[in-house]
Amino acid sequence: MKDSAVQSQKQYALYINRFARNGAQASEQVLTNLQALGMETEDFSHLSLEQLKERIYDKHFAYSNIIIGSGDGTLNALLDTLIDNQITLGIIPLGTSNNFARNLELPLDMNEACLVIAKGRTQTIDVASVNDVKFANVLGMGLSVKVNHELPKDAKKFFGRLAYVVYAMKFARQANPFHVTISDGQSVTQLKTLQVTVCHGRYYGPGITIAEGATLDDGLLNLVAPRIDAWWKGLRLLPALLAGRIAEKKLEVVKVSAPCIQLETRRPRTIDADGEIVAKTPATLKIHRHCLKVFVP
Repeated sequence: MKDSAVQSQKQYALYINRFARNGAQASEQVLTNLQALGMETEDFSHLSLEQLKERIYDKHFAYSNIIIGSGDGTLNALLDTLIDNQITLGIIPLGTSNNFARNLELPLDMNEACLVIAKGRTQTIDVASVNDVKFANVLGMGLSVKVNHELPKDAKKFFGRLAYVVYAMKFARQANPFHVTISDGQSVTQLKTLQVTVCHGRYYGPGITIAEGATLDDGLLNLVAPRIDAWWKGLRLLPALLAGRIAEKKLEVVKVSAPCIQLETRRPRTIDADGEIVAKTPATLKIHRHCLKVFVP
């Protein structure tokens, strides 16, 4: 825990990812809003993420609160650093999907998000990991890996969440279904699919609801995987994805909710978390209970 004796409750470190979808134009407005609310900030936005991590680990880093204006990817990259140093996180959603903020029921309007932080109410939430690498919101294996790493940044900026769905359909024609074994300590399921998705909240991707009622402090991972043995069957997912649902009426969908899930494939497959490649199968997914403090409404 950082020494906060010299820090008032209104002092915050600030980091705005100017490369996030709405980061560049929002930077000045966020600073203005925070100042108007009487919040004293030191801006670290000129640093790279690695430099920011180094500063936070430095024993002279005086802040126990940090405000981050970004999308889910930046939050994911800083998780271990914030947890290790017991830093309380305030979020200004500036990305494309902002599912981490949605899962916390944070306002997506930056002015209202600043007000939430100023009010000072906090909650300690769970964090998930895959092969001991923590992630903020969603893990994917299969089609999503290609989409996340082939989707042009300009497409995300101009088309927002719809870009993910459009590119998923584009790449589905090139994808080959794969075999996966899913274990949760109680049961084992084998299937052929194009995509396995695991969240520890309610929303992922373009605002899709993975599990009604799921929260970031319920101690559960939520997995969905449609049974697909040919790429063209994946096209049945499109109407539901556009509506923010899982296409359970069109395809048989495997669902698992558990605190620990294991994934095995016939050959190692790449796994990404919040858009970054982090692991390969075989993979063990876990929930780490009540380890990150965040400002909430």
